[in-house]
Amino acid sequence: MKRLIYIILGLMLGLSLQPVFAQAVNQPLTGQQFSGDFVINAAPAKVWQVLTDAAQLTSILGYEYLGGARKFSQAGSEAQVKAWGDASSFMLVRSVPYKELRFNLDPENGSYICNCRWVLSPAGKDTRVRFEERYTESGPQTADALQAQVKETNEKFQRLKQRVENGLN
Repeated sequence: MKRLIYIILGLMLGLSLQPVFAQAVNQPLTGQQFSGDFVINAAPAKVWQVLTDAAQLTSILGYEYLGGARKFSQAGSEAQVKAWGDASSFMLVRSVPYKELRFNLDPENGSYICNCRWVLSPAGKDTRVRFEERYTESGPQTADALQAQVKETNEKFQRLKQRVENGLN
């Protein structure tokens, strides 16, 4: 009898602790990656100057600059932007001067995360730029939507190239 009472008490204790020890579940997300290489006819320092200027970079990326950091001078520098209609935080998360910048775009609604990486390499008097953008997506996208994003990414490259080469900073 005593044994039965201990078993019942043990089961009750186990059931009462269950919500505290909830199990994680996996929910696969679709993701996207866009990347490309191009050359800018300017030294890495000049490209760096544009990429670390918050207003210029957010304009190049097609974001609306709302405030915050004016310069992305160190990891943690953060600007508030509107991207694809979402109020978002755009934060520098890694900086290797004149070589690499990484940013995270985090919308207030938490619906996705986007990471942008710019890698600069001297190429004689010019700069080779490698761009990578990775983001989670809430659902599959059509081939047309993906093609539109490729076009938009190529337009970003062109805007950066023109801004640096024509001294529009």
